Amino acid sequence: MNSRSDSSTWPGAETRTPGRKGVSAVLFMVIERFRNRDAAAVYRRLRESGRMMPDGLEYVGSWVETNYDRCFQLMRCEDPRLFDQWTARWQDLMEFEIVPVVESKEAREAFAPEP
Repeated sequence: MNSRSDSSTWPGAETRTPGRKGVSAVLFMVIERFRNRDAAAVYRRLRESGRMMPDGLEYVGSWVETNYDRCFQLMRCEDPRLFDQWTARWQDLMEFEIVPVVESKEAREAFAPEP
């Protein structure tokens, strides 16, 4: 599995985006690579079992490559360790790359010239 399983050490995973109840959440881009290019198996399990995400891991949206080899999911959570639970439920069908991200506006502001 190409998942960064030690999620507590991800660079940039410190809290940034306001979340619920005054706690901060972080956005993550999850890149899923379908094993053996078998998207049918992934979507079959999704139909039968749902996303199987632990409480606290929020699905925001997703996009799939036109050849159905990879899926790009935007997700949000307060505790990146939740990814370990979620990916364990899918690792037989997919490999994962999980990257903490910020919105473009936030990146632009971080590099704006100081007044």
